[in-house]
Amino acid sequence: MGIRQAVLDDLNIVRHISEVTISEIYPHYYPKGAVDFFLEHHSEENILRDIKRNQVFLCFDYAQDAVGTITINVWGVHLISNLHIIL
Repeated sequence: MGIRQAVLDDLNIVRHISEVTISEIYPHYYPKGAVDFFLEHHSEENILRDIKRNQVFLCFDYAQDAVGTITINVWGVHLISNLHIIL
């Protein structure tokens, strides 16, 4: 297992993990409008921006397969993080 900072070549896997997690898990906890918002918010453009800002990390299982993403944003004194994991 491990975690490393995402690079531009990781864009597709970060987007895939985010979309799968939001599409399959979020509907159990959020109304459709919220799920649609989260899917739109995790657009390729926004993910790419966060990768370029060094805010995205990938989580790997023991087989070194990417199974999760972590995005950390710091605004002022607030720390905002997102964690998406697929199993």
